[in-house]
Amino acid sequence: LLDDSFNNRLIWSLPPKNILVVKRLGESAREPFIDILKFLIEESGDLNIFIEDTEYTSEYLTNYVHSKIKIFQKNTENFIDLIISLGGDGTLLHISSIFKNKCPPILSIHYGSLGFLCPFDFENFKSHIKQALKVGGSLIKRDRLECNLCGSDDSFRIDCKSKGSSEFTALNEVVINRGSNSDGLIVSTSTGSTAYALSAGVSLCHPSLELITISAICPHSLSFRPIILPIDVEIKISLNVESRGNAFFSVDGHSQTELKHSQYLLIRKSKYCFATLSRSDQFGDWFESLNTCLNWNDRKKQHPLTAEFSKSNPKTASMKKTSTLNDINSCFLSVLNFDQGYISQKSDDSDYFT
Repeated sequence: LLDDSFNNRLIWSLPPKNILVVKRLGESAREPFIDILKFLIEESGDLNIFIEDTEYTSEYLTNYVHSKIKIFQKNTENFIDLIISLGGDGTLLHISSIFKNKCPPILSIHYGSLGFLCPFDFENFKSHIKQALKVGGSLIKRDRLECNLCGSDDSFRIDCKSKGSSEFTALNEVVINRGSNSDGLIVSTSTGSTAYALSAGVSLCHPSLELITISAICPHSLSFRPIILPIDVEIKISLNVESRGNAFFSVDGHSQTELKHSQYLLIRKSKYCFATLSRSDQFGDWFESLNTCLNWNDRKKQHPLTAEFSKSNPKTASMKKTSTLNDINSCFLSVLNFDQGYISQKSDDSDYFT
């Protein structure tokens, strides 16, 4: 694998051999999952294809597929050349939790509910996979956050998932709160600025930007505004000594872990980025996702004023788009309902809801 950082390109020094295919949870993605596996088996017979053990032991896989694929295990993660993700943004978060350290490049095929981070459509998955395996493609390096739960004297560290690791990694955000549906704090990456942090008022940040955002969840204050910090800062979060209870924190929406008065969170940039392939380029995909998923810069096209009114009343044909409200009022008083500068074509307020 050659990393052309200057041009943000993924270039293979040797053809990739070990492919991990990860599907979203549930039964809805089973058939497309099998389609991808069969395509990889039939088109590239020399590939080593891995899937997670939960899928390998499922009964829906045919004997033919079973004989051609292998179980992905922890000791094989360093040998994976490319990951194919079938699902939505949650599937990518799952992959990030598996590869906390070095993570192979990811081809994310959209088969989920939102798919903001998944630019590749399933209908053309064959051509997308062929392109990725043959020539690589445009690449986005997404920063991640490393988070540690520490004792007040730094004498011990606790893993929030109880898996023997002293640290864990966030692709989107670390959330600290007092429980479900309560106020709190969001520490997010630039990728996470379009996730949970978006609802807390954080600015939309392109994922290539090296930064950390901090925003409050429903603050009981008029002065607390989201802030953007350099990616190299270290953030220490602890409870106020006068706090009446403990808090909780979660990483990328995973299970909550208690944060006690004697502990604090240490959050900083991870040494290991999360690289995803782009369909067009790193900017085109992002702006397209903003528009299609979040309706950013999407506005219903308006009709000219003369064309809209002249349909029902020939008398309005002479009105121009630049006519003043007084002109409109005098011309349409007998036809339209004029109320404090707002023109309604109906006698009630029903047009407000349309």
